[in-house]
Parts: sequence; C-alpha cells; structure tokens
Amino acid sequence: MKRSSADTRELLDGEQFGSPNGQDPVVKLNVWIRNIYEIDEQKFSWTGKIDLEAAWHDPTLVRDRQDGENWPDTDNELWPPQCPFVAGENKRWTPRLGIDNLIEKKAEETWYKVYEETKLHRHSLESPLVVFRTVIHGVFTFDFDPHKLPFDVQELPIRVVSYRTSADLSDRHKRRFARLVFDGRPGYPSKVFGRANLLAGQWDLDGEIKVYEGETSQRSSYCRYPVVELRVRMHRRASFYVFSVWLPNFLLVTLAFLVLTITCKEDNGRFFNLDALDSALGHAVQSASAP
Repeated sequence: MKRSSADTRELLDGEQFGSPNGQDPVVKLNVWIRNIYEIDEQKFSWTGKIDLEAAWHDPTLVRDRQDGENWPDTDNELWPPQCPFVAGENKRWTPRLGIDNLIEKKAEETWYKVYEETKLHRHSLESPLVVFRTVIHGVFTFDFDPHKLPFDVQELPIRVVSYRTSADLSDRHKRRFARLVFDGRPGYPSKVFGRANLLAGQWDLDGEIKVYEGETSQRSSYCRYPVVELRVRMHRRASFYVFSVWLPNFLLVTLAFLVLTITCKEDNGRFFNLDALDSALGHAVQSASAP
C-alpha cells in the first residue's frame, strides 16, 4: 500500500534510499587525512584530523521540490549533525554514520549539500543526491603491532559504521542496512594524503591504503552493523634507527672499550686482557639490543 505523497519524508512503493535500482542502499564514502598530530604507543591511540564525506540518493527530495518546499542555503549554513534539514518535526533519512574507533572528539564541523539534476555531484549516484561532510579532530584507537622487517611498519585505521537501516521496519529480520563503499577512482590514494602534514618524530606515511568491508562485533542479540575500515600505512623513519638504535649501541661499545683500556693501564702495567674486553663488549651489545 502506498503512503500519502503529502508525507514527503516517507518512501512510496518502489522507492529506496541510497540506490534507485532495488539493491541494498549504497552510501559512497571519501576520507581525507588532514593531519596526524601524535601516535601514543603506550595508550594504543593516535590523534589526528580527518575529513569524511558520504553521499546517497534520496528519492523524497523530488516530491519535496514538486510540493514547493524551500531548501536552506547549503553554501552558507552549517546544519545539525546527521540531519540534512527539518520539515516540521520530521527529520530526513541518513545512514547515521559514526567512527567506530573514535574515543575522544576534540572538535567537529558538519554540513550538507543537496545536488539536483542540474547540479550533479562527482559521485556516480542518481540525483537528487544528499552529500554529508564532517571534519573531526579526535583521538582514535589502533592495535600497535609493528612488523619488524625490513623496517617497523604500522597501520592506522579509520572505521566508518552505519547505524541506520534503509527503512524503520518493525520486523527486524527484514531490515536492510546501507552498503558502505569507499571511493575507488584512480588517484584516490594521493587525495587521502594530499593535504596531510607528515608525521613528526619517528613515523612517516608511505602512501599505501587498504580497505576492508565487514560488520561490527555483536552489540545486541540481533544486530550487527556494517563497517568499512580504511587503513593507512606508516613506517619508522631512518633517523629513528640512527639515533635510537645504532648510535646508542656505538656509544655503549665505545664506552666499554675506553673503560677497559683505562683499567688495564692502571692495573700495574699488566698486559691488556682481551678476554675481559670481549666479555665487556658482548654484555654491552646484549644490553643495548634488549627491549
């Protein structure tokens, strides 16, 4: 049974958010890394600023235009989080996106744009199109487990989750979540790092990106949310090994050699004890290489 066309926030028969062709709703994602301020290996967290953009098809916008609804100026107005615009008290459908590994939000800016037939966005989705964008400065968790060879390599994750079904159905077995899809256009990796500052200290970005699709862990008795995880790869800089590994080892070995040389000269002119020197050098190297 069709719903009344006067209720512009409700879908009519055959209409679907995200995708007009009857498949699962599709939400196209882009992520840019603006900055990486700190990596805390002890707390398994990294602090940075990310720019997340999502776009989806909203068929109810056509009927809103036909009914003469006035849309706000999307070029100038910042809109409330996860609510493109409000007509009366009914909010529009959104995929209700979240960052699953975000543990602290320091600052956030959020806004929306609506693209009509004559103002299509770059995404390959049918108009009318809603584009949601948020810039978040926050603290994100990660598993610190660097691969050792040839140099320490670590990945920083950004896990984007959708917490909203394509329609608010009473039967939970018929609920369909949006399908989150990262932008796969050529040259996208360069856009991820294009405006990002290089890491300070011992880490640097190497430009490799991995994308994983799946579901979150079970958070209730019946619901697992779709998640897409983007991982950016980084590696330790050569200066870390120079100043944190090789130079300390060299100084320890040199110091051990000098101490033994002075000790032998002061020991009543006895011969230089090579066995003692070998033993001291071995202990120095072992101490320097211990974690």
